[in-house]
Amino acid sequence: MVGLSNLRILLVGHLPVHLNPLERGLSQSCDLKVVRWKPVSVFKKGTSVVAVPVLILRILIKSLFGTDLILAQYAFPDGFSSVVASKLAGVPSVIQVVGSDVLIAARDLKRRFIGWGVSKASGIICVSRELEDSVRSMGAKNTITIPSPLDLSDMPKNMDVRRLDRRLITVAALTKVKGLDTLLRALQDMKDLATGRWRWP
Repeated sequence: MVGLSNLRILLVGHLPVHLNPLERGLSQSCDLKVVRWKPVSVFKKGTSVVAVPVLILRILIKSLFGTDLILAQYAFPDGFSSVVASKLAGVPSVIQVVGSDVLIAARDLKRRFIGWGVSKASGIICVSRELEDSVRSMGAKNTITIPSPLDLSDMPKNMDVRRLDRRLITVAALTKVKGLDTLLRALQDMKDLATGRWRWP
């Protein structure tokens, strides 16, 4: 059995907001290699589909030089490409799904690619139960829910997070699809109108 410090992981991804914390954490406890790529606007739509063959080749080449596990961070094209490469290299693959990759982007042809990827991967890490239900409905069998941790290392050191009254800390992108407007309305409903203070359940 391979010990954690001897585990050789190939991390694959393209979203720095998710990939960088994973890279920092994993590099402290195992032998880590990274395949990082940046989407290029070649076409208005379909750039991620076009990237798949090149991404598979990059993952395959890097995995041939001593890899115990391929860990993809995002369902498509990272996860799909990693599963294809893992099958060719004979190495297990795990996909971490983070939300919009399964709940928003999984449409039409991409949904078929994502469904194949999650059903053939060795394991799927989901950041919520809702995502776990979604990938299971696509055929995933070996799933686990591990919520994304909140990394407060970038916060000012003298800030006491427990004393932040009426402040919201989020790891979500500030886009409409994330539904932060609904969260803010819900927080407003929690405010006690008589005292002006917040009521926490």
